Amino acid sequence: MTAYIGQASCDERGKYVGGQAGNQTGTELNTRAAYLYSWHTLIRFNDPGMATKCGQAMADAAANMRIG
Repeated sequence: MTAYIGQASCDERGKYVGGQAGNQTGTELNTRAAYLYSWHTLIRFNDPGMATKCGQAMADAAANMRIG
């Protein structure tokens, strides 16, 4: 089973600071397979049902053009 992360990778100009709030281009937020990094927070679920619900909420947030 692959673990996924949701992340903000850049702003609407392809930069990392100074952009507008929101996901103007649809590419500022994304989901991807997790990779090794010193993450600030990592949540692991013991309950597969809760993991699915959280994963769906993350995917919905990444698809929301008002979040970014």
